[in-house]
Amino acid sequence: MRPSSRLFAIATSLVLLVGGLVAYTIFDNNRFVVIHQNVTIPNLPSQFEGYTILQISDLHSKSFGKNQSELISMIKSLDYDLVAVTGDVQNHLNDDLQPFFDLVDSIDPRDGILLTSGNVDPYFVDFYTGQVTPKGKEMQSHGCRLLDYPVAVERNGARIWFSELFDDRRRENQWVRRRSTGPLDVHYDPAEAAALHQIYQAEIDSIFKGITIRDTLIGITHYPVIQNVLDDPAHGGMLPFDLVLAGHYHGGQIRFPFLGAIYVPIPSQPRSGLFPDQRIVSGLYQGNGMQQYISRGMGAGGPVPLMMFRFLNTPEINLLTLHASK
Repeated sequence: MRPSSRLFAIATSLVLLVGGLVAYTIFDNNRFVVIHQNVTIPNLPSQFEGYTILQISDLHSKSFGKNQSELISMIKSLDYDLVAVTGDVQNHLNDDLQPFFDLVDSIDPRDGILLTSGNVDPYFVDFYTGQVTPKGKEMQSHGCRLLDYPVAVERNGARIWFSELFDDRRRENQWVRRRSTGPLDVHYDPAEAAALHQIYQAEIDSIFKGITIRDTLIGITHYPVIQNVLDDPAHGGMLPFDLVLAGHYHGGQIRFPFLGAIYVPIPSQPRSGLFPDQRIVSGLYQGNGMQQYISRGMGAGGPVPLMMFRFLNTPEINLLTLHASK
């Protein structure tokens, strides 16, 4: 074969390979799968054996079918008790919430839709003062229940509590951001905010004191709890959640065969999130102290628009079924 013919063959092969990868990536980004996960909780009351939670995470204004028709059709075919939305419902480039509203306006789970905000969402709740923001009130008007206070689901006297993590670092960071940039769209002077914070803290503490060892406590948050805290909750000063549901990592967003995710945004961890422990990127992690389930989510994010896609990482919704240990 002549050198020119060989180069042409190589170039043609590369074009076909790249074209095939682009076509598959477009196809893969516009479909989704349902991931089924059994979760064992030792103290789960017998009344909640088989309880199901549909987790939806990191939608990022993505639509699956016109007005979410494909996603809605799939969800309506599933049997579930409660929907947990673990943040980033909008895209930070256009702030479009309509794809999320199309979804939640069309589903009606038995125990409601619980929602927490993600890092690209507007705050729905000021977790420093406990006040619901204007955007949070809009979410409530679409049937979402915010986690400004822990929520109890009851079955014949038994309870599962669902709660944000309510860690002090989150509260303080939110207050600092609100004072400097005003993203909460609520305005207090520092003295008023401090007074509201004390009242709110006392209310939250009172609720948690009423949660007994017979109850199950499930955290719903956007940012995953880091691995060393999962292995030793006392290390992070956290409450002893039986399970935490989170998102944010997108399963790494860009994944490679045999390697998995090569980066997730956890700067406090070794290598600042590069080549992470794949056990904490997505799925169920069973720490020595707490379990955490991280959804890979549905959409894509990032600071560069051309890089806002998923690679070898099919969007997913997650159906978790709770079981007591035998």
